[in-house]
Amino acid sequence: MKVTRFLDTNLESTRGKVIRESLENKIIGQPEAIDALVSTSEKFHSQLFDNSRPIASLLFLGPTGTGKTRTVEAYCEALFSNANACIKIDCGEYQLDHEITKLVGSPPGYLGHSATAPRFNTEKVREHWTEQYPLTVILFDEIEKASPDLQNILLGILDKGVITTGRNERVDLTKSIVVMTSNEGSAKMNQALEGGMGFGGMTGANTHEINNIGLAAVRHKFSPEFVNRLDKIVTFNSLSKANITKVLFTEIHRLQDTIFQKTFAAPLLRISNKAKEALVAEGFDPKYNARNIRRVLEHNIQEPLAGAI
Repeated sequence: MKVTRFLDTNLESTRGKVIRESLENKIIGQPEAIDALVSTSEKFHSQLFDNSRPIASLLFLGPTGTGKTRTVEAYCEALFSNANACIKIDCGEYQLDHEITKLVGSPPGYLGHSATAPRFNTEKVREHWTEQYPLTVILFDEIEKASPDLQNILLGILDKGVITTGRNERVDLTKSIVVMTSNEGSAKMNQALEGGMGFGGMTGANTHEINNIGLAAVRHKFSPEFVNRLDKIVTFNSLSKANITKVLFTEIHRLQDTIFQKTFAAPLLRISNKAKEALVAEGFDPKYNARNIRRVLEHNIQEPLAGAI
């Protein structure tokens, strides 16, 4: 008798569930980004990835304050118990072509060749490897600010999983997860959310129209070769009032942890429900998302508390 087995696409490994739980405890309102990172981890564990290029290349789009960079940090916490366990490239520092030498080092014969240590080398790439996760997370933050030379280097990384430094060292990046963040298209997304551009005041950024705005902005800004090398593009949702309330609770817990770690008195921080409602009312701003609620919490709670301590 012929036996047919069907693939259950809803199944998730034990490790995948652990990563998902860790991300859901730290990231608010971004289920698509969490799904993308969990899927990437499962691809690594199953070894079902192309060994001639990075494990995955992801582009995170969306308005400011929606948690794009924080999501990558939370992912590093889930993998390595350290939010800084990644190679973070702030693309704002590489807007001019000559600044690329800070990334790969000066080539032989150029002034400063021996003095300019490249950001990429084999030791640095493997710095945070563990027995469970022998991989590297590389974050290119605000990729739209990078010079064309940096984008060309990135094309080589995404295509062949290798980068050649000024010291002629070929650094293997095939065991890496490359994540790029970008605010490209966020202005038009905000206009759409505010009811402009004929969208009639949509609520929630993760609509078909908002995704199209993000994809159109990416295709306008970056070359087809770059876009075709991306495994997944994730558009981050603008945060709702309920999301901002959850962000507030998360930030209060982080502040409490900081108090316990850095003060001898270790006072217990208690904020009434009415105070929390007032903080959310003042801090909710769809244009600035989580950044605004953090500013409100710092001004109204953290600064007075610092004075009291």
